[in-house]
Amino acid sequence: MRLAYEMAYKHPANEKPDIEMIPYTAEYQNEYKTLYNKCFHEMREALDIRPYDFIQDDSYFDSGMDVVYMLVEEGVLIGAVSLEDNEVNNLFVNPLYQGFGYGRKILLWALENIHTERIILHVSSWNEKAVRLYRSVGFDITKTIIVEQDESGRKEYSKDLSMINEMVKNWLDARGFGDRLTEHTETIDTVEHAAMQVGCTEAEIAKTLSFIVDEKPVIIVMAGDGRVNSSKFKAQFHTKPSMIPRDRVEELTGFLPGGVCPFGVPEGIPIWLDVSMKRFDYVHPAGGNEFVSVKLTPDELEKASGAIGWCDVCKGWEE
Repeated sequence: MRLAYEMAYKHPANEKPDIEMIPYTAEYQNEYKTLYNKCFHEMREALDIRPYDFIQDDSYFDSGMDVVYMLVEEGVLIGAVSLEDNEVNNLFVNPLYQGFGYGRKILLWALENIHTERIILHVSSWNEKAVRLYRSVGFDITKTIIVEQDESGRKEYSKDLSMINEMVKNWLDARGFGDRLTEHTETIDTVEHAAMQVGCTEAEIAKTLSFIVDEKPVIIVMAGDGRVNSSKFKAQFHTKPSMIPRDRVEELTGFLPGGVCPFGVPEGIPIWLDVSMKRFDYVHPAGGNEFVSVKLTPDELEKASGAIGWCDVCKGWEE
């Protein structure tokens, strides 16, 4: 499973572009083709969008180039962008000129010149540098697009993150904890990333793991420095620990990998809390996606999650 984000322009920046871009002209065709393929090859390979070098021949330029604008300095193609209806697309910067702020300049120019009420763009989830850039000028992630490849070809479907946030917030509101949600500008998809964003130790991150027990999902929340102990797990659940495969996490829990949380899970999934969290004043579980956390005391977490009880299945945290 490969992930990309749809981002929407929600918080207009005060910055104004200080560059002038020109409509695409055929004299730059060869340069454009070379730079486009070079700049987007890694992204297309990561998402398994074939061919990885998208512009295969000159027929690409037969139509659609009227929405392309170029930044040219002293006869050199610095970068380009497409303004397609309400989408900023195909933004790239010549690798020789990356790191000098041209990507931001081109993006600001695009936002000034697209002339539509709702502006969106798409970016690979792994491209953290680009995500930070887009957030810094006012974009928010609104959907996660899941790209899968099977024998029948490439498929895409999306998950509206605002819907997940609303569901989790409603769940917490109903229990008096709706004001504990915090949205972060960067991903909290790992314990390390979460601790950096929240501003706490890794141990204080409440990681939510999902297991299969008796062919049914079970959720266990534990301290960030805890590791599952097979003997303790077997004593509690009478089976060896077996985590839900990543490609089945959403199907069984309702949440995307990296955003599984103990709030609003499908009815019938038991939630257990590990005693490794009881030593902290506050812990920080995810809040429904990889950009939202929730600050709760261990007792509050028990109430907010509707957990059926506490267990002791971890090792490492007492060392």
